[in-house]
Amino acid sequence: IDIRRARAHRITPLGLTSSEAGRVAPSSDDSPVEVALEEAPELPPFDSPLVGHSAPETPEGRLERWQRKLLDLSARNPLLNHRSTRTSLNLICAEPGRLEDKLAEGARIRIQPVPEPTGQAQDEDLHRRRTGETITEEYARDALDKNQILVDLDRDELSRRAVSIYRKTQTALQEGGANILYVALGFLSWKRDQKDQRSFRAPLILLPVTLTRESVRSGVRLLAHDDEPRFNTTLLEMLRKDFEIHLTGLDGTLPADDSGVDVDGIWDRVRKAVRDAPGFEVVTDVVLGHFSFAKYLMWKDLVDRIDALRASPIVSHLIDTPRDPYTSDIEFVHPDDIDRRFSPSDLLAPLPADASQMAAIATADRSKDFVVIGPPGTGKSQTIANLIAHLLGKSKSILFVSEKTAALEVVYRRLKDIGLGEFALELHSNKARKLDVLNQLRDAWEYGHDAVADSWKAEAERVKRLRDRLNLVVDRLHLRRRNGMTVFEAMGMRIRDATLVRGVGLSWPSADHHDEARLNAMREAVETLEVQARAADDIRNSPFRLIATGDWSPSWEAKVVRDANDLSAAATTVERECDAMVEAIGAHVPDRSMDRLDSLVELAESLRASWRKQTAFALEPDGPEHIEALNDAAMHLHAYATAQTQLSCGYDPMAWRALDGDDIARRWRAASDSWWLKRILERLRITREMKDGGAQGMPDPERDGPTLKTLRNHGQAIDAFAKPLASFKEWSDHSSDPNALLILRDVGHQVRNAVGRLVDDTTALLDTRNALKKLIGDGNDLLAPDAAVGRRIHAFLEAMDQFRESCVAFGDLAGQPTRDYFTKADDALDVVRETTTVIAERHHELNAWCAWRRRRNEALDLELAPLVEAIEAGDVPVDEIATTFHAAYCSWWSAAV
Repeated sequence: IDIRRARAHRITPLGLTSSEAGRVAPSSDDSPVEVALEEAPELPPFDSPLVGHSAPETPEGRLERWQRKLLDLSARNPLLNHRSTRTSLNLICAEPGRLEDKLAEGARIRIQPVPEPTGQAQDEDLHRRRTGETITEEYARDALDKNQILVDLDRDELSRRAVSIYRKTQTALQEGGANILYVALGFLSWKRDQKDQRSFRAPLILLPVTLTRESVRSGVRLLAHDDEPRFNTTLLEMLRKDFEIHLTGLDGTLPADDSGVDVDGIWDRVRKAVRDAPGFEVVTDVVLGHFSFAKYLMWKDLVDRIDALRASPIVSHLIDTPRDPYTSDIEFVHPDDIDRRFSPSDLLAPLPADASQMAAIATADRSKDFVVIGPPGTGKSQTIANLIAHLLGKSKSILFVSEKTAALEVVYRRLKDIGLGEFALELHSNKARKLDVLNQLRDAWEYGHDAVADSWKAEAERVKRLRDRLNLVVDRLHLRRRNGMTVFEAMGMRIRDATLVRGVGLSWPSADHHDEARLNAMREAVETLEVQARAADDIRNSPFRLIATGDWSPSWEAKVVRDANDLSAAATTVERECDAMVEAIGAHVPDRSMDRLDSLVELAESLRASWRKQTAFALEPDGPEHIEALNDAAMHLHAYATAQTQLSCGYDPMAWRALDGDDIARRWRAASDSWWLKRILERLRITREMKDGGAQGMPDPERDGPTLKTLRNHGQAIDAFAKPLASFKEWSDHSSDPNALLILRDVGHQVRNAVGRLVDDTTALLDTRNALKKLIGDGNDLLAPDAAVGRRIHAFLEAMDQFRESCVAFGDLAGQPTRDYFTKADDALDVVRETTTVIAERHHELNAWCAWRRRRNEALDLELAPLVEAIEAGDVPVDEIATTFHAAYCSWWSAAV
């Protein structure tokens, strides 16, 4: 048998007698059952005295309205109508006075669930009849002896509620800085009218407590808070106002006994006061819950200290003239005046502060009332810390209050970081116990630090010089330049839009190149450029890029449609005839680019010229040597024929072989220098030799000597071509026609070059050369104008002539050479046909495109070519054209200035 547990459940031996022994009452199963119902929402009661009451708009009416809002005497107030919730605990305590005594002595009271029953449940009513005791109360007495308090909850539910209570308490402490956790000793059960079925429970004595927990499994403990126990002053006020029941002596320090508060004595006083009030009853319940007196204390101030509060200009304004502006003869300090009117030594701000924050400090130094407004993160807390430091330096005391403790802690932390923590007395924090406050006062009193005024002044002067230099930089940054901009604005846009500038490099000779009017004109041009670019749609891939003009008219649009259709038809014809000719000549053409087409035209013309000519030599491996030989031979033949025309008389064709022109010229000059008889005889001898050598008339040795030398030089050179050019029918030694040789040279050169540009690889080159050699050589008759190949060549050349004419006609309308636009396309004919077809089909968009071209040309006139090129390349999105221009301009200008 578990003796200890049996004694805890008041199971005693059979021999133990009791005054209630033998008296057995029928068992009853009417034990209270706690039903987990959803908590009812807070609804305004119908019996609230505030309903339908409106105070007049007078100072007295405003005070009355504020007092009513602060002192809530309706059933909404937990201090007048406490209800059990999940954030409260109903404590089982048979002797509340002993609980208060233990808490006052500093005991830590563990909160425990009621012990679990034994295997066979006890009949509590039977036990009470037998022993005169209540089992649960006896449990509670024994538990209190062990510094424990019981609740009628299982362990899990107790743990959940304790955590909820703890969290709510900590949240209130962090936000409001005040403890709201109390143990309510006793309740007044009351009704507004004795006929009402509904009754309310108002707590009487409130003991401030704290919840602690060493670990998750150790459970929670109650211990007394540093605040003083208090009576429910809201209840006192409600009894006085609504029921004219006056309970005096309970709104301050409570009556005490030997161990603490005289709980029973206070209850007796309340019972005597309400004994004649029907529906009023004091119950000795004990509850752990949350109660707040903040509003009551403010109400108390409004009632008891209104005259003292009115001494404040702000409070007086709020009470008497809240709808009028709050006037003050003290002017605000403007941020721009800080550096001009104040020295660094005038404002004691140890933390960084900008001009607006320093202006707030300077204005407060003038004793002006004002409000600082700003979103989170704008430096309000830092400004307050600087303001406190400044006023401390002016030997003033500062009271800093806040609705939330977090704001107090932020400012205190900043003051502590700058060495002013010893002078900050925390009266409203969760650590503000009496002992802590006294210790802070002692530390502030004993704190001492020697400071040298001269060093501080020197530092202030150094800061002033540095500030003036920085202000000079700021002034230069914000100086309006010739274009109307400041460096600050330009650098800001450059940094913000740095990613937009890539690929758009604007540049001008100097930063003063533009005045404000010119820059505004550029901005307007860019804005209209963006509008027209949006209307023109996809500029980079637009078929209308073939149109370069900005002049539009209905008649012009009709001509564009007509010429576009003509150009498309011409491209189709060229493609058809090109394929037919290429197949006929056996060539390999990899694509139909404009360069290929030009090469095909050159080849077709050379093939047409090769009819009845020996041009196949040009496609042989030694073709270049033959072409060079033809060229050189024609040059010598032309010089040879020219020299023959310069002779003084006729000569035999090969007279230059027998006559040494160089010797004749030398001898003639020597005879001219001799005496007269010798000169005559020598000249006669030379003339006779020239006649014997082939001169057919009276030669002029002085003139013909050098010419014969020239004939010999070219004649011998022509002799050297006899072997390499012997196979050409156009070759007949010195009597060959140089023009025929040049024609042969040109045709051969044209054929070879055209074939070389026609293909891209060696295999195709050799195959094409072999096919064309056979055609030009053995198949030369096919090149006749009326032959199959000749007709194909003629048709292709005609188609190309028509295509070129169509390109020129369309280019005249479009404002740019059409052929140049398609130079890079491999399948130029397909692209031409597709582009012109789309232009003809979408001709209604030509007006918008021409408008874009006009705006584009305007931008080019304003030297914005890099921006235009980036737009046309698709590097600048249409919606970001204006932004990109501003970023690019600011990027250049901020660097140039």
